[in-house]
Amino acid sequence: MKDWYKEDLAYIHDAGHSNYALKSAPGILDILAQNNIREGLVVDLGCGSGRSALEPTKAHY
Repeated sequence: MKDWYKEDLAYIHDAGHSNYALKSAPGILDILAQNNIREGLVVDLGCGSGRSALEPTKAHY
């Protein structure tokens, strides 16, 4: 982790952007369903705090 990326900046990313990530997760799951992708591995690229990474798991991916 970079010296300039510490707890303060991680908190800002989580507090400021996790709501957007959580709101976008259902849309991503809808796109998968529309393309008849009902199962499989969803890879989290590690951008952000990971709040939305649980949503595919809840949907059985």
